[in-house]
Amino acid sequence: MSLAIAPLVPGDLFETAMRLATATAARLAAAGDAQARAPLLNAAWDEVTTLGWPAVLIPESCGGADGTLQDLAAIVAGAGRSALPLPLASVCGVVPAMLPPAAREAILPRIAAGEWHVAPAFAALHRDPRQAAPDASLHDDELRLKGAVIGVEAPPQATHVLLQCAVSGAPGLILLPTEGVGIRCSRFERLDGRPSLDLAIDGASLPRQALVGVGAGIAVAVDLALVRGALLTCVDAVSAMGALIEQTVAYLSARVQFGETLSRFQALRHNAVDLYAQQEAARALVTRLLADADDQTLEARSVSLAKLHINRVSRTITQGAVQLHGGMGLTEELAASRLIKRLMMVEFDFGDQAYHAARVSPV
Repeated sequence: MSLAIAPLVPGDLFETAMRLATATAARLAAAGDAQARAPLLNAAWDEVTTLGWPAVLIPESCGGADGTLQDLAAIVAGAGRSALPLPLASVCGVVPAMLPPAAREAILPRIAAGEWHVAPAFAALHRDPRQAAPDASLHDDELRLKGAVIGVEAPPQATHVLLQCAVSGAPGLILLPTEGVGIRCSRFERLDGRPSLDLAIDGASLPRQALVGVGAGIAVAVDLALVRGALLTCVDAVSAMGALIEQTVAYLSARVQFGETLSRFQALRHNAVDLYAQQEAARALVTRLLADADDQTLEARSVSLAKLHINRVSRTITQGAVQLHGGMGLTEELAASRLIKRLMMVEFDFGDQAYHAARVSPV
């Protein structure tokens, strides 16, 4: 019994991303702890920058490649095959979408050139329930901030956080350095190995230039960015699901018990087919969304409905793969463990079940 699932977004970008993710996964598997993995992730991000992926959706006028959402989806899908623990959707897709036109020429060229490594943070999604929500106010030429954000998926050695929060009561966007007076940055790895950070902001003061924008236009751009991030997370998840099912089928075909390979047991075959059917249905859903989407028209309700479904399917396939591995899927010896951990985190990227359910059916 063998299985090869077709790429979600085939092409050279998919193949390049898949090769990078496979090579990086092999290096990370040999590292013992987070401290040993840190330089490997830094090197992988340097390679991502060299390949120009942070500039894919940046206009040529700002030093970018002026690519399409489908181009970035191909990269995310290829990286998802080996659960590459880097924030491609966040940095390459979401950050450019958040910026208003007036701020793009000042910020995007530095991102495209690799000078700045910027992570997106949203007050609604990254608020620390133990502390006040991030808030800012203008005082002459000074911007004063307080509050905290947690669990911000960030590139290795992130230099800035593009923080969406209230500014004097209106929707605002702030380019916040990760290091500075009144800013405390804590860096860590998530369950799926992706570098992340928490920011505690205690009365920080920034020059007015740190205020990227304020007003209703910011709210519209941020909403588009969140929808884009949710869609790219769905792409990542479906690609990881396919790779996980392939590895599960290969495990069943190789593992011998009672003198027979596990793939000979009908009940296990049925379970594997059920997981495959769910993955194919999810794949068809995301393929349709990508076909209908472009950089400026993402139907928010459709993406939220898809994210709700992908969240559930990710959990179902994760649980099924662990059972079919007999628990071996959670051991570091198997590559499937990386995919399982990635799929366990999908629900929390760009909105969990409660967040997207509220978007679909607001009270």
